[in-house]
Amino acid sequence: MHAEKKYAVAIQTTCGCSQDDWLDICAAVLDDHGTPESHIDQVRMWAFGDVWTVIPDRGAGVSGICADNAGAALAHFRENFEKDEDSVPQGSIRQQPVNQVARELGDRR
Repeated sequence: MHAEKKYAVAIQTTCGCSQDDWLDICAAVLDDHGTPESHIDQVRMWAFGDVWTVIPDRGAGVSGICADNAGAALAHFRENFEKDEDSVPQGSIRQQPVNQVARELGDRR
């Protein structure tokens, strides 16, 4: 951390689905890089496995979607990626359907 830069800091204790799932999360965020609370929520989702992969019937899918449940992940995919096949968010991994990968591998042989 740089002493000359301004940070926003937050600490939050959060729990998962069971009484044994407790985390203390601390986030320090530079000005103009979001809020510490939004970063804490992102870490909570990753820590408790609320990260989804959506693979449509046709085309490529997207992994790394943080959502509370499968329906929310599907809604996020539809709103942000369904119309634009070439749009993949930074930090996400594009998933290819198995039959498409097999076809591509067969073409290379």
